[in-house]
Amino acid sequence: MLASTIRAAALAIMLVGCGSPQFDRVERDLVPPQAPGHPVRWEKDLGRAVNLSPVPYKDGWIIPLVNNSIQFLRGDTGEVLWKKKLSSPPFDATLVGAGLLVVATDLPKEDLRALSPEDGSTVWNVEREGGHLATNATDLVVIRRNGVVSRRDLSSGAALWEQNLRGAGWRGAHLLQASVLIPVRPDSLVALDLETGKRLWAREVGDWPHVTGSDPVVTFSDQGLLTLMDAQTGKTIRERELEGIPTGPPQVDQNHVLLSLTKGTVTMLKLSDLSPHWEQTLDAPLVSPPAVHGDLVLQSGAKGGVTVMDWRTGKTETELWHREKLFVSPVSSKAGILVAGSHGRLICYGSHR
Repeated sequence: MLASTIRAAALAIMLVGCGSPQFDRVERDLVPPQAPGHPVRWEKDLGRAVNLSPVPYKDGWIIPLVNNSIQFLRGDTGEVLWKKKLSSPPFDATLVGAGLLVVATDLPKEDLRALSPEDGSTVWNVEREGGHLATNATDLVVIRRNGVVSRRDLSSGAALWEQNLRGAGWRGAHLLQASVLIPVRPDSLVALDLETGKRLWAREVGDWPHVTGSDPVVTFSDQGLLTLMDAQTGKTIRERELEGIPTGPPQVDQNHVLLSLTKGTVTMLKLSDLSPHWEQTLDAPLVSPPAVHGDLVLQSGAKGGVTVMDWRTGKTETELWHREKLFVSPVSSKAGILVAGSHGRLICYGSHR
């Protein structure tokens, strides 16, 4: 799900719009250096900023653009297979299961639209709705910026239940099998029952928290407080304070927590006790969370380029070149690794992994 990068991407776009010189195009060589094991498969200039991370689908890429549109590109060539005009710029976009692409648009004309990822045709549309999307294989929950939370019927978009949760809607939620976890301003996490929408529990977890994980749930606040919680009760299992502001929600597997901080730190912690496994320092600022491609960690830099690190050790293997600033995380699939620049240039790298 892509809501996890919305805040960082919005910050980056705001800075670009303000003409801040440190976020202009990067002065880099026009001919990219070779990255061993990662040949450039294709490049494409869309001419419009990519405000959300692309969404992999089958062997292609779904690309949300700020010019009120969304496109589907062929993975091996970058050829545009379909385009769809939207009412406003996309605010969030996600796949639900294998056959539905749900897009929430931003102001001035918020709406909630389900598309076929095969051809971009509209399956259903709900006007005057929008916000963050939380999904799993079978469910969709929408968190509007006015605090209204609703579970949606996938066949029609109709609301199955609604809950007015004051302070919700400023950051993306996280959907579990039986509940939805929603950050609530200024420092809390609220769990709602997925079937009924009733409140299960609420806990203070630090200012402006991100949330991810399932067993345990992991929250990471903007004051640097990392917390492991029991999903059923919200009880704190373990916590650790880190010095810095997170770029987004951590990546969590059965044994590790992977995260990055805006000051340039990328680190992997052991899930068992939150002790450091490895740490890498890159050029600041970082504004998007790390991505994982096989046994590689991919970290975009706001100054351009993606640092490729070994998952086990954190050792830098190479850099995926880009001449533009990078404000969204790279994404990977069978088609390769796609890096989207701040001005709309896409570069697809192959991978030996």
